[in-house]
Amino acid sequence: MYNFKATGASRLDHPGMLPSRPAQKTSDLLPGDAAARLTEASQGLPIGARAGVWTLVDQGVFTASNFLFQMLLARWLAPQDYGAFTVALAIFLLLGAGQVALFGEPLLVYGARKYYQCLPAYLGALFYWHRSFAALGGGVVLCIGAGLKVTGYDHLGTTVLMLGLCTPAFLFLWLLRSSYYLYPQQLSVAARGGVLYLILIVGGASVLCHYNWLSAVSGLGVMAIASLGAGAWLWMRLPVVGGVRQPGDFLGEVWTQHRQYGRWSLATYVFTWIPENVYYLLLSWHGLEASAALRAALNFLVPISRVGAALCPLLIAALARLPDERKHRTMRRLSGVFTMGALLYGGCLLLFFSPLLSWLYNRQYTADDTVAWLLGGLALCLGSVTVPSAMLRALARPECVFWAQAISAAVTLTLGVGLTVAWGVKGAIMGFCLSAITATLAMEILYRQVRRPDAL
Repeated sequence: MYNFKATGASRLDHPGMLPSRPAQKTSDLLPGDAAARLTEASQGLPIGARAGVWTLVDQGVFTASNFLFQMLLARWLAPQDYGAFTVALAIFLLLGAGQVALFGEPLLVYGARKYYQCLPAYLGALFYWHRSFAALGGGVVLCIGAGLKVTGYDHLGTTVLMLGLCTPAFLFLWLLRSSYYLYPQQLSVAARGGVLYLILIVGGASVLCHYNWLSAVSGLGVMAIASLGAGAWLWMRLPVVGGVRQPGDFLGEVWTQHRQYGRWSLATYVFTWIPENVYYLLLSWHGLEASAALRAALNFLVPISRVGAALCPLLIAALARLPDERKHRTMRRLSGVFTMGALLYGGCLLLFFSPLLSWLYNRQYTADDTVAWLLGGLALCLGSVTVPSAMLRALARPECVFWAQAISAAVTLTLGVGLTVAWGVKGAIMGFCLSAITATLAMEILYRQVRRPDAL
């Protein structure tokens, strides 16, 4: 028991394809009413109540899948094994931040606007460049794993080596899911793909546990198989059409657009990754069990953080469409709703954290009331930051979000690191709280500076 008080060929296989007659009209290039749908999408994704509902369902299913998988691993694996899995996942999420910045986020912007008339060619170019990105990312992770084994971290090194092999599968599913957001009426297909992913990942882990084969390495393998299975299912249903190869200048144009868009976005995502993941890496040098204990505690905050992440795009679209004179009042009302929800969630954590921790993780982890209070405060911060972040983006001020996350990352790398060195897992949770408070206050201050006077 670990105590918190201790330390074949596919349709885009030939990289995307231009229509054989570039001068065709949009209605000739896209299947059925896709042109009309993409014209709607260019107004801002997702569009309409139906698309909004399926967006939440899709996000919710995939979030629930990974959350349940994490909880099962924490219950079934020994702390050292779960710690190795946690550190490997933190490494992958840094690579995932790069993918979202360079591929996922620009795709929603350019795919719904600039390239909606030749969407199959655009997606083909994107998957062409993504193959290189995924292969390079997997290679870098393999090198990290080899370095860990050479320096004596054999168990962690083996896990990271497996992560390197699985990385292309994970990234492929991420990009494929993002592609479906260009087709609002196909989001139900993406949600069904999420259900398939849930069945594969939970079923696979259960089978391995039954035969005593479950480990950090095999857990990553289950994730890869689930990603490939769900990805193949989604790929076969992606509404794209065939054509001829793209010319080199089109491939270069797409990559240049994404690279230019992603420069600031990449820095923002990296600064976001630091306060969310650096503590796992730091604690691992003192024992993988400490990283496992921190992850086991923070798993309880996944629901509130993922709800905020899922609602943020909807909030951005809604706030951006409001008249200026209503923006501020609406933001304050929404902030009150989110804060009250976070207070309620934090209160439930205070009451039920210790018994839930013991029951869910089969008594492998324990914690005192201090950890419960810290998690309750962190839940409040996570709930409070969603609306200011969405408002700044709705006001077309993403640089403000960047600076808020940069300040938060600086707090993590100074005070957060010091607290972790001094108090271990508790110190890391304190660092999380300080970083979240810093980000929330910074966004509030920056919002006050950019808010127009007539928005009161």
